[in-house]
Amino acid sequence: MAQSRRAFLGQGMGAVALGLLGPSAFAGLDDRCRLAGAVPTSRSGPFHTLGGGDYKTSWVRGLPFHDKFTGDWPDRQMHPPLPSVKMPPKPTENVDVVIVGGGISGLSSAFLLREHKPVVLEFDNRFGGSARGEVWDDTMYSLGSAYVITPDKGTFLEDFYRELKLDQVVRVNGGASQFEIELKARLPQGFWDGSMVPPNQRPAYQQYADVVAFYAENYPEIPLSGKPKYAAEVIDLDLRTLKADIEANMKDPVPPLVEAAIQAYCYSSFAAGWEEISAAGGWNFLAAEEFDRWVFPGGNTYLAHALWDRLRKVEEQKSTPHCMLRAGCRALDIQVNKGGALVVYQDSRQQICSIQAKKVIVACPKFIAKNIIPDLDQMDQAKLNSMHHLQYRSYVVANVLLKKPIERDFYDIFLLGSGKFPKNDAEAQQSSRVVDVLSGHYARPPGHSRSVLTLYWPLPWGTGRFSLVPNDNPWALYATSIAKQLVEMLDLLDVPKSAVQQVRMTRWGHPMPFNTPAFIADGHADNVRRPLDDTVYFVQQDNWALPAVENCLLDAATFTDQIKAGL
Repeated sequence: MAQSRRAFLGQGMGAVALGLLGPSAFAGLDDRCRLAGAVPTSRSGPFHTLGGGDYKTSWVRGLPFHDKFTGDWPDRQMHPPLPSVKMPPKPTENVDVVIVGGGISGLSSAFLLREHKPVVLEFDNRFGGSARGEVWDDTMYSLGSAYVITPDKGTFLEDFYRELKLDQVVRVNGGASQFEIELKARLPQGFWDGSMVPPNQRPAYQQYADVVAFYAENYPEIPLSGKPKYAAEVIDLDLRTLKADIEANMKDPVPPLVEAAIQAYCYSSFAAGWEEISAAGGWNFLAAEEFDRWVFPGGNTYLAHALWDRLRKVEEQKSTPHCMLRAGCRALDIQVNKGGALVVYQDSRQQICSIQAKKVIVACPKFIAKNIIPDLDQMDQAKLNSMHHLQYRSYVVANVLLKKPIERDFYDIFLLGSGKFPKNDAEAQQSSRVVDVLSGHYARPPGHSRSVLTLYWPLPWGTGRFSLVPNDNPWALYATSIAKQLVEMLDLLDVPKSAVQQVRMTRWGHPMPFNTPAFIADGHADNVRRPLDDTVYFVQQDNWALPAVENCLLDAATFTDQIKAGL
């Protein structure tokens, strides 16, 4: 499908269109946040505008790198240990809803419950989670989450996006046919039609295309629709790996280059291989790529910002009695009681506080959730067991700021290199590298003199996150490797090294879940999603072990409807 572009509210990409307003827009809100011990609202938005110390640079292989990681660990630790709470203070506030976690799951839940003025606790100083982003002059780019699939007409997702006016700023990227492939330092045409391989392999290319077309028509939608037959088909897929399903549906062996391309896609999307993820989860992503993708300016940070900005406006209302958006506030303990639940947290001043809430939404990953609900083993042992069953992977993102426009108009290029791609996690660990490069400025209107490349480097093995801790100076190790690969990418795109303003690396040891076989079939998804005592609800991408914005939003809709009915 041809690419198309929609105008930005009739006036191009400006700060006013996005809502990146000056200090006067936050009059009163900052004071309210300070009284609540939170980071001022004016500094808590998902977009961080570069300036000052952000341009401090170290040179690596002749390329300028920002001298430290950004990302999800403020103190260079895997995850700072939770302070001990022996005697929580008495609550100083009583509210309808407290939401723990300010990523897209938490922000969307808060938006859907905005009439109840929920309090959102976010550990980081900025909201957005893995959908945080940065602004370089007039160019926005994402540090993590990149795009959403074009919503079906008349669905909740379409209504949700339109209510946030996202349809007015989106650039549509055509489906899988728009993926470009780098092979042996070239961008060949005709990769997917088999014209690059011997004639005896070409029938297998068509067989793979037929399998993809089948699942595009018989899409394994997750979350499950609730229809028994439909759910049974998804569960059947969930019992085997994506690799096993593809091989079973093809008469001929999967051609090596197709296998490499599938593996590159799985590494980029899940940080796990096609031999590890379930066919249900794999096809839920792969088949969806046959449809169009919606790319926002700054990736999914734009979505996070739109939610944050709408909540900020609710917070401005005189009828809002408290600070809603509390960045720099870390949940420590959730205790279910007769009135709902007591939520204990550490504010940005390191003071221990507590709030009594009628309902709580836990919108942080389960590896954190299971540590802030101390009685979980007594309340729901099956839930705790399923939380332990979840597996996660880590990744690094590098954004390359370029002082010149890139002539080639593309969105995503998969980097197959020699065409010999790792076939399992052991091989991946030995040859770990960037697997694809995105145009970070893709949804920006034309006519700019600068551009951004976004490089995705998954760590598709179980202990990958430990390569990001500071034992062996991981910043230097990753910067050195990225610099070597970046020179090749710049050559591929006809961009000189002198055009690089800065390379900025983000580590996400705050990892992605991936759908192991039988996660849904064995009831783990049902267990991790199940509310506790009709009081504590769970909304996060790991509910279904799929790193998808759509899953966050759909579960937010499901559980906020239940919460509204109980308030």
